[in-house]
Amino acid sequence: MAEFNVNNTGYVLRRYVYKYVLKPPDHAAIMINEIEAHLSGRLLSCSEAVWRILGLKLHKEWPPITRLAVHLPNEQSVIFDPTSDTNEIQMKANESTSTLLQWFILNQSDVAARQWLYTDIPEHYCCGSDKKWTPRLQRNISIGRTMAVSFRNQELFALRRLLDVVRGACGWTDLLTVDGVIYSTFQEACGARGMLADDGDAIAAFQQIVATNCSVDSMRREFALLLLNRQCENAPAMFEMFADDLCNQVQSGLAFTCDACSLDVTGRFRTQCIRRRDACSQ
Repeated sequence: MAEFNVNNTGYVLRRYVYKYVLKPPDHAAIMINEIEAHLSGRLLSCSEAVWRILGLKLHKEWPPITRLAVHLPNEQSVIFDPTSDTNEIQMKANESTSTLLQWFILNQSDVAARQWLYTDIPEHYCCGSDKKWTPRLQRNISIGRTMAVSFRNQELFALRRLLDVVRGACGWTDLLTVDGVIYSTFQEACGARGMLADDGDAIAAFQQIVATNCSVDSMRREFALLLLNRQCENAPAMFEMFADDLCNQVQSGLAFTCDACSLDVTGRFRTQCIRRRDACSQ
């Protein structure tokens, strides 16, 4: 868009062109003090005012949670300065430790600690900044929670399952040993314990997903990935087990009531439920 102003003065032709398309946008500088805006706009009730005057705690989490590391041999986290020389980084790697490695050391030196599972140790021992476990001197406890592990990393997921059943392990060998036989992988050790005889590991993995995930779409995606990355013995039965969670909160005008699971479903699950309905009718 342009504006032309042409004046004919004798033999002189003056032309003024103003190109508004090249005109810069308007700018404005605004300063907002968020602290003053919050203080002037907040509203304190009588109960909250008294609570603050008395100096009572506004927030508290009890009991505390201790995060327990889960990693394969020689794969613990190492914190180092990338600008350091190679020798210093190698020294940091050699000195690195974790709560899992210190659990092995604790079981080697403390016979009483061998009666507890890895997740039960924080209730009876404290973990300092150096990751070392020491007996609790007070009655305060802490709940241990192992870090989440993707079922797609099957070896690491098998190790996590072994930590839930093996007590007092003094090293990696104790986790790999079943009935006097030392297996080469954690998956083989799980199989020797009968933990892979059915779909128990897949069911346990998806139960954790359902317990911690609030998105139905995300749960469906994880369920599909679980079936793609692990061969389930009875996938239809597993779907029946989690049908309420997978088919929940489906909103669509094409939704219908599935006779097999008594749920309103649509989309991809609509086709599945039709097949199940047809199978049930046969």
